[in-house]
Amino acid sequence: MVKKYTNYGRAIPGMSWSYPQKYFPWDRPPQITNMEAAKIYSTNLMLDKDVQKMAVDHLKNGTPVQHLSQYLSDIHVLDGTWTPDIAGPMTAYMGVQLLTIADELEIEPNFGKAKNNMSTINLALSKRVREQEENSFDEMVKEDDKLFDTEEESKEKPVRGLMSREGVTV
Repeated sequence: MVKKYTNYGRAIPGMSWSYPQKYFPWDRPPQITNMEAAKIYSTNLMLDKDVQKMAVDHLKNGTPVQHLSQYLSDIHVLDGTWTPDIAGPMTAYMGVQLLTIADELEIEPNFGKAKNNMSTINLALSKRVREQEENSFDEMVKEDDKLFDTEEESKEKPVRGLMSREGVTV
């Protein structure tokens, strides 16, 4: 009697050769490869009426914000929009967007197990992001530069060493 072969749901050797090239999303390069483009895509996604309705329904039903933002981020890995490297930071970014939606509609967001520690921080972050979006990017960069700029770093330091020339500064 011949035993029937079973692959237990795993790929069989040569399976990738039996399908046309770029048949699966993971065979193709991602559509978005940098964070700025991913943020713009995410913002446009959150402006879509269907996504807003889905997000509001889930927030009202008590779905934890972390789970919802993780789902929204991971689904774009599966369809080839961005890579898992971008999905991690985008989970947090989408979470802040979801908190902003909840804050605007006065929905009490569910933070899951981290409710006591993270709710105040996340709401403050969502308000800060909204304030930053109202300001221009250049103004935010100037403000951040002022925080980290010290007098010692701004002074030109003479270059010293065996091969240095006089009068050269960094």
